Amino acid sequence: MHVNFTIILYSGSKLAGSALLKVDIITGYVYDERGNFIGKWIYMLGSDIPIDLLEKGPIKNCTLILANYGGKKFYGPCFKVKTDKKEYVASGPDIREKLVLDPERNIVLHRIPHLYYNPKSGLLVKVDEAIMDDILYNVFGVYYIEEAYMKLIKIEKA
Repeated sequence: MHVNFTIILYSGSKLAGSALLKVDIITGYVYDERGNFIGKWIYMLGSDIPIDLLEKGPIKNCTLILANYGGKKFYGPCFKVKTDKKEYVASGPDIREKLVLDPERNIVLHRIPHLYYNPKSGLLVKVDEAIMDDILYNVFGVYYIEEAYMKLIKIEKA
């Protein structure tokens, strides 16, 4: 089953670009209007991530975080986190030390971004450190947004 999303990217207060994308809500794979594969949708839990995780420790390589990031795939662990009296399902790309994204322009990611999901709705509610995303990279040409912090404030039905 596919859902259409319109993605709008702002740089400060200026519109930097927009795109209409099709998202397979089962696999989390994203396609452009012509059906070309873009990558993985990080904004909701993939069907491969177990929601009923125990707090004993992370499950290694549990989910595919980035499916088409510069022709590479990145898997991440899945783990349960409790902070601020809230419970999250968390993951992030498995990056050992630092990731050289573009050696010619010296674009290097030193920290591992973490994605925090609401276990009931499956929606991404918080990101810290940096946002790495197939859509940002393949649609807008953005490697990552450093020191990014995103939090979903309110969910409303359309």
